[in-house]
Amino acid sequence: MSFIIGSLIRPRAPLIRFAVCETISVRNASKDNRYGSEEGHGRKNEAKKERWIRKQMLNRTYGGDWREEHGLERNPNKQGPLYDIPDWSYADGTPGIPSFSQVSRLVEQRQYAAQIKEALDLIKFSENAIKSKAEEDDNARQTFAEKKLKPKGNRSFSDLL
Repeated sequence: MSFIIGSLIRPRAPLIRFAVCETISVRNASKDNRYGSEEGHGRKNEAKKERWIRKQMLNRTYGGDWREEHGLERNPNKQGPLYDIPDWSYADGTPGIPSFSQVSRLVEQRQYAAQIKEALDLIKFSENAIKSKAEEDDNARQTFAEKKLKPKGNRSFSDLL
């Protein structure tokens, strides 16, 4: 019985314990990769804002420059068989319904083709206009030469003096 009375009188340990812990912000965690996270290079350090550090830490291209030099797309996921072929097909071999990204690519390519055709038509129109203008000038010269006064005799003006 003393056990029961003692447990009622004595305070119990709380079931929930509150502890103070530090929270770390993950919002600017990429800056640690750029500048480091050692002592003296905290998030609010003024050295991070210096211009020479920002100039020295250039953005990485991840091979995009090399791909452009070799005539490829800068983004490796925008070119190749996985990008061009349909996602699935029926058992008999007919292509399946295209995805939204494939439809948008198709619309974009059609717009590019229409723009290229318009530019080609403009070039052909300008070439034809130049040719027709040159022909009109030649015809005008010929008609002027035909209408010009012609000499009647064999003698020149110097012989008359």
